[in-house]
Amino acid sequence: MARCDFAAGRIGALRGGLLGPSGLRELVARPDLPSRLEFLRQSAYRELVPAAPRDGAGALAELERGLLDLPRGESLRLLGDIEGRRPRRLFAAFLRLGDAENVKTLLRGLSRSQPAERLRALTAPSVGLDGDALARLAAQPDPAAASRLLSEMGSPFAGAAAEALPGLSRPGGLLRLDAAVD
Repeated sequence: MARCDFAAGRIGALRGGLLGPSGLRELVARPDLPSRLEFLRQSAYRELVPAAPRDGAGALAELERGLLDLPRGESLRLLGDIEGRRPRRLFAAFLRLGDAENVKTLLRGLSRSQPAERLRALTAPSVGLDGDALARLAAQPDPAAASRLLSEMGSPFAGAAAEALPGLSRPGGLLRLDAAVD
């Protein structure tokens, strides 16, 4: 366990930077966007808040991208901090659960012809699928195209996705997709 002490310490430090319920209430209670951004500039999230004054939509979009990418970046740093092949493989497998959820969400949505914007809103960058990869997958015309793209990306879920595709439109198809990807 000593080989994971540094990673455990980092997790503890990250937890200390979270806003928590009172911080979230204070953030929401601020009267306008500039004061909310100023509040965030004084928190652990200061690096994510645009420094230069921008229009509201641009500042929010930049902040949202940063907040969505934050867990992925921290997860990758933690993975690098873990010593030993076996603990690292176990943690990597745990982190891939986020990839699996994204793959299932995208394939379900594409099977129901959901627009790419909606699918992007339902997913978040994960260790194996960053924001660009998710956008490319969400823009595919159907689950088969997304499965091919997963294969091109070298995703460990490509085979399971391809295996589940033929029965996706039949009753129980989504359940079989979930089971195959899991």
